Amino acid sequence: MRKFADAPHEPARPVGPAHKSRPRFRDLDYSPESRHQRMQTVCALLLVTAFATREDHPETIREATELQSSLSRCPRELSLRDEPSSIDEAGKDWHEWAHVEMDRRTKLIAFCFLTIHTVTHNLPPIILGNEIQLRLPCSSQKWNAASATEWMALSSSASDPEPIFQEAFKSLFLNQDGEPRLPAHFASPLRNFVLILALI
Repeated sequence: MRKFADAPHEPARPVGPAHKSRPRFRDLDYSPESRHQRMQTVCALLLVTAFATREDHPETIREATELQSSLSRCPRELSLRDEPSSIDEAGKDWHEWAHVEMDRRTKLIAFCFLTIHTVTHNLPPIILGNEIQLRLPCSSQKWNAASATEWMALSSSASDPEPIFQEAFKSLFLNQDGEPRLPAHFASPLRNFVLILALI
């Protein structure tokens, strides 16, 4: 024990470019350009993870699991919560809405892939369902609208906005007068896929 106590302490390493600590969430750049770049990173990680999921090779699977922390960190940094202000602003312009909807879908698909890896490879969950405060994806018909006019018509005809994930998940266990509380879940296959994986 004395030998270890008398051992000289290792000098502190200088804090340089190679030793910078990871930035805290509040220190990150949330400009539109930075957010777009981070979403591109999430998309790239998803493609790599999807490829690795299809491959039945131990080394490829190991590398995919090592990417899980990055795949979960990026959506968290971009927020797993829909802000009412951004939803209202995006609802006025088709192109802006498409960007917001695409980002939301990308975050939810990242959650799906991480859940699949959790089940397939017996790993602890990386993103928990109670972290997600996003709206579920819109209907397939609205997502595939070919023009701003068609999108506006579909948006105007919708009686309610897309449900929040937490509300939709709770409604799977609640019935009112024998009818589902939020029957609009089935308007999108991706909505159903997200909710099915959330049940696991």
